[in-house]
Amino acid sequence: KLDADRSGVIDRARECSKLTIPSVVTDDGHTETDDLTTPYQAVGSRLVSNLASKLLLALLPPNTSFFRLLPNDEVNSTLQQQEQGAVDELEKNLVLLEQAMMKQIEREALRVPIFEACKSLIIGGNALLYKTETGIKSYKMENYVVSRDFSGNPVEIIAKEAVTRDTLPEDILTQLANDPEIADSSTVTIYTRAIYKEGTWYEFQEVEEIIVEGSELTYKNIREIPFIPLRWTSINGENYGRGLVEQYLGDF
Repeated sequence: KLDADRSGVIDRARECSKLTIPSVVTDDGHTETDDLTTPYQAVGSRLVSNLASKLLLALLPPNTSFFRLLPNDEVNSTLQQQEQGAVDELEKNLVLLEQAMMKQIEREALRVPIFEACKSLIIGGNALLYKTETGIKSYKMENYVVSRDFSGNPVEIIAKEAVTRDTLPEDILTQLANDPEIADSSTVTIYTRAIYKEGTWYEFQEVEEIIVEGSELTYKNIREIPFIPLRWTSINGENYGRGLVEQYLGDF
């Protein structure tokens, strides 16, 4: 249902992608072996890549911290009653923590998925990131749907991805073996759904309408869920944003 509601949005994004970087938003059923339409100019590609690079440098500048840790008001009031040595020790520990966090960002190689998300935002106006234990995944527009309330807050997110059968739990493989069409396939589609009900976020995964055991999770806050749905523009009452390329589509 959400996929049908998104059809007009994805069609506009595909038109923008074909005139800039065709690989960012592809047609349904596209694989890496399929040919993509080559635009008659490379201006759009250069513009999108250049702006995405500038956004990435602003978000994650190399060799420098893009944030600073400071004590809150309660700690500040306590520090005023402490000796200077204690204040210096706290500031030193905060700097060490900042450095540790920057090293963790480098280890997780966040720049690659965030760069892809920036290009998707510029061209299609939408992007979806998913936080994992080892880093961040970036979903292409055709692989997820989102529903928002009138204020723009997400209330439901569903992402799909093709996974190798060998990565699925044994009980799921046993149930899939009863379907001859799926039994012969080397990959299957797994859906990850997060939905907001009565003040709580619920997340789970399913394969061919079979819920993956152990995937059910609950969250009390939108900031706790691993999904990060992004929009280039935020318009009340709309589930998706509109990209920068769409604003200049006539010139392209």
